[in-house]
Amino acid sequence: MDSGTSLDLRPMYLASPDKPVFCDVLIGTVLKLPGEFFSSSLLNTSAPEFVQYLRCHVRSFKPVFASRHPPCSMFFSKDLFYSFCVFLLLDRVRRPLEPPYAGPYKVVKSTLKIFTLEIDGKQHIVSIDCLKLAHLFPDVVNKETPSVPLSDVVTRFGRRSRDIVQFHSSPPL
Repeated sequence: MDSGTSLDLRPMYLASPDKPVFCDVLIGTVLKLPGEFFSSSLLNTSAPEFVQYLRCHVRSFKPVFASRHPPCSMFFSKDLFYSFCVFLLLDRVRRPLEPPYAGPYKVVKSTLKIFTLEIDGKQHIVSIDCLKLAHLFPDVVNKETPSVPLSDVVTRFGRRSRDIVQFHSSPPL
């Protein structure tokens, strides 16, 4: 491996008369830092005292067992248990720009930890950890829109123009 192209910090790149220093390889010159970047040690302890302090400090460490992690509480909206539609988390590698949740799906039955959803006409049992509350707008009929069909207006350039209609987006159940 060529020492001029490698940026790996290995012992072979330590300063020696015949080998370049890491900053020589990376920048091309030796770096010199002013003394203002380094603080002087305020502890004027001897080496045996420091070793004694370090040993006491290391003895105070307590091991953490990997099989017994502390319970982490997850956030669940209180409205999730009373909702009629939820989103389902897609637990897979997604395509670019694919949303993380699918749905909304209709809730058939719910318990404390398990929800039964209707997905494509079939009932699926899903854990509460994979669900997100779906905030949907209710289907409201706008009373201001006329019930007669809208007429086309012809502009002076001959184009047809229609009046603006408010669009209510609510996904079908």
